[in-house]
Amino acid sequence: MVPPVKLKLDKREADSLFSYLRNETDGKINRPDVGTELIILAEYYFKTFTKAVNHQMKLDNKLVSYEIPLSVARILHTRIQFYPYQNNLQMILGSIDKQLVNRKMVPAANKQLSL
Repeated sequence: MVPPVKLKLDKREADSLFSYLRNETDGKINRPDVGTELIILAEYYFKTFTKAVNHQMKLDNKLVSYEIPLSVARILHTRIQFYPYQNNLQMILGSIDKQLVNRKMVPAANKQLSL
């Protein structure tokens, strides 16, 4: 088994990540020409949605650990780089990048994203 990437996110970072996932996948995964990357992101979003909502409902802003499958982390690493700049997403990208570099698993730069 490939160990997941573990991120500790505060409420704003978690909200940014899950808003990003929702925006990227909403209404797109039912198209016949949808890319595999979007299907994987949508599956991760739906799998962890309840945890993200519970995180948002907490009164404190403690860090919560999220386990992200390596495939999802690599997709996010590539796609967030092409997304309009958002500070919280850049913080997440930095955390993902650090772990991927340590594992020597940084994806090669893609010139075109699958939609």
